Amino acid sequence: MFINIYFVDRLSKKRRCSIKKGKYPLIEGNSLEIVNSIEQGIDIVDSKGTILFMNEKFLKIFGKKAIGKKCWEVYKIDKKQCVNCPLRSKINVGKSKTIIVSGILGNKTFSITHKGIRLQDGSVAVLEMFQDVTEEKKVEEELKESEEKFRSWTENSPVGIYYTTPEGNCLYANKKWLEFAGLSFSEALGKGWVKGLHPDDKVMVFKKWSKMVQSDGKWDLEYRFRNLKRGKVTWVSGTANKIIKEGKLIGYVGTNKEITSQKEAIEKLQDYKDNLTKIVQEKTAELQKK
Repeated sequence: MFINIYFVDRLSKKRRCSIKKGKYPLIEGNSLEIVNSIEQGIDIVDSKGTILFMNEKFLKIFGKKAIGKKCWEVYKIDKKQCVNCPLRSKINVGKSKTIIVSGILGNKTFSITHKGIRLQDGSVAVLEMFQDVTEEKKVEEELKESEEKFRSWTENSPVGIYYTTPEGNCLYANKKWLEFAGLSFSEALGKGWVKGLHPDDKVMVFKKWSKMVQSDGKWDLEYRFRNLKRGKVTWVSGTANKIIKEGKLIGYVGTNKEITSQKEAIEKLQDYKDNLTKIVQEKTAELQKK
C-alpha cells in the first residue's frame, strides 16, 4: 500500500507548524481514505515521539489538540515513555517492532506495532498501529493463574498426573509421574514420555491409547514404568479423560496411581498357590504308588 506523506522537514516553517496543529494534512487523498478506514488507531510520530498525524479513529478520541504532543503524554495514564519504546534506540527504516503496553486509554492493554519510515530529507519517523488486546491479555492472565494453581496442586499430589494433546503428545507431567518414569520434565514432553514405559508394555499401551482416541475417550489400564536411573519398575493403574472446550476435543488429563505393592502381593499369593498345588500333586502321586 502506498501512502502519500507530506514530509514535514521539507516544508516551510509555517506549514510545518500547521501540520503540528492539525491544520494541514500529513496524509491526503486515497491514502487518507485507506488509513481512516482502518479500525485500529494509527499515528505517525517523529524520532522524538511528537505526534505528527492521527487517523480518524484516534482523532475522535483525542482531538486535534493531541497533534504536536508527545505520544506517551497523550496515550499513557502515567504520562511516561515506555521502557521498551522503539524510539529509545535507532529507528530502522522499513523494519517493524511490536510491543505490548498497559495503562493506555483507561487502563487498557494495547499491542503497538512501530514501523520506521524515512522522510525526504533523510530523517526518520515512525508509523504506529494500535490493536486493543485487553481481553486477550485478561484471558491469558486468567489461564496462567489457573495453570499455576493446577501445577501447585498437582506437584504435591501422591499420584502421577499428566496432560496431553489429542494425539498423545505430553504437555505436562507432575513430579510423581516423572519419578515413576525416571525422566526430567523436558525429556517427558512430546513423545518423550514413551521412554519411561516398561519395554514389555509399550505395544499394549499404544494399542489401548489408539482405541481410546477412536472410541469414547476413556482410559483405564494397568501397566509398568521403568526408571532406568534408579533401576526400579513401578506398576500403575492409569486413568484418563478427555478435555472438551467449546465442543472440541483439546486433550486428555490422566492419573497414574502406584499399585506395585498390590501387584507384588498378588504375585506372591499366586506363587504360594502354585507351590501348594505342586505339593498336593506330589503327595497324591506318592499315595497312589502305595
